[in-house]
Amino acid sequence: MRGQASIAHSQDLARRLERESDSIRAYRDQQWLADELADEHGDQFPNSIALINALNLRRNDAIQNVLGVSAQGLKTLFRQVREALADRGQRLVLLLEDITSWEGLDDSLIDVLVFNAAARGEADEKPVCPLISVVGVTPAYYDKLQGNYRQRITHEIRLGHATDGLQDVATLRASETRRQFAVRYLSAVRAGPGALNEWLEEVRSGREVSPPNRCDACPRQDTCFATFGEEAGVGLFPFTDHAFDRFYEALKENDNGQTWKTPRGILQAILNPNLLQPESLGAGTYPGSFIESDAFRADRRSDLALVPRLEQIVDNQIDAPAERSRMRRMLTYWANPTRADTESVDGELTFAGACRSIFEAFGLPWIGGNAADISAAPCAPLIVPQPIIAPTPGGEPEETEPAATPRPGTPLRPARPVVTAPKPKRLMPNKNELEQLREQIGLGRRAAPSKMAPNGTTSST
Repeated sequence: MRGQASIAHSQDLARRLERESDSIRAYRDQQWLADELADEHGDQFPNSIALINALNLRRNDAIQNVLGVSAQGLKTLFRQVREALADRGQRLVLLLEDITSWEGLDDSLIDVLVFNAAARGEADEKPVCPLISVVGVTPAYYDKLQGNYRQRITHEIRLGHATDGLQDVATLRASETRRQFAVRYLSAVRAGPGALNEWLEEVRSGREVSPPNRCDACPRQDTCFATFGEEAGVGLFPFTDHAFDRFYEALKENDNGQTWKTPRGILQAILNPNLLQPESLGAGTYPGSFIESDAFRADRRSDLALVPRLEQIVDNQIDAPAERSRMRRMLTYWANPTRADTESVDGELTFAGACRSIFEAFGLPWIGGNAADISAAPCAPLIVPQPIIAPTPGGEPEETEPAATPRPGTPLRPARPVVTAPKPKRLMPNKNELEQLREQIGLGRRAAPSKMAPNGTTSST
């Protein structure tokens, strides 16, 4: 009986979890984070939250069991290392980029890091060397850190501004510093492993040499730099400064509690996808669908970014679906997808802000005009029809609806000029028309038949 009761309770719990999962899925589709759901709508998912808490309490033990490393084993290992270094008169320095990557061991690792070398345990324990640790943590992790751990921290350095548990990277705020970061990788990819290894050997031998830069000897340097730009003598191809900014701004700022606007995000979501398929440049298929990572915001992707007028121009001028998609991607990132005009900049035509040479470099057809667009004429003034017959004086006034009151903070639009409608065409004949009518009447009289009057005279009708 007890076993059957347990099965019944388990089935009932499964049904409740399934019902709650439908509601959770609906929230997740609207980009709600797990922590936000638990804080603001936790009363709707009591069974799911209880299950998650139970699993989290056992998570560290489970991970340590899989790895074969226990909390006590980690402490013993670190102590042995520090004792050995103390005998040699050395100290231990640990540089950890992100302690959250030590999931399952992070709590035990913090215990190891905060152990003070001056503290003495048992009388027979050997002294340990000093430990200096530089540890990176996210704002959300730091906020949950226990107070006794925080008291052991000697220095705190914030590398950005934290908002809702996320932190931007101060060194990536400026467009110039982002380009400087990216061109080092662009130059390294072009140089290749062989040239980089040779340069490394020269550096190790004590020679001061610059990293290899294939742009220095490139026969197309002038054309490439003029079209795509350069940073410190390194070409930005296949990017431009504008395109790289567009790619960066497309990165998600909050993707399940993580931000992509980091150096790692630039490498994984921008540089890697664009550089891993160099054959696409020669095959004329770049920019392909692979350049749009899952790390991009939906509203910044090429299927949604173009304004309707620009989308219509692409559809009207390009027949092949693959080429349409390629054009949309180019206009989304290398151009300005909110424009659809042709301009002349420094003697070169541009369409939607992208110069014609970029179209040619990617093998895309020019869909702009053959000359710069003429400035659009101002909108015609609004014409308000006026009644042909004016209302009689003293008539009942017309009922008018009260003017709508604007919402607070809503800017008032300037009133359009009201132009009186032109008067209707003249309804009375002019002098020339009167003369023509008079002549027609006269002709009619002369042509009319005569009738004999009773008194013998004639009269005409």
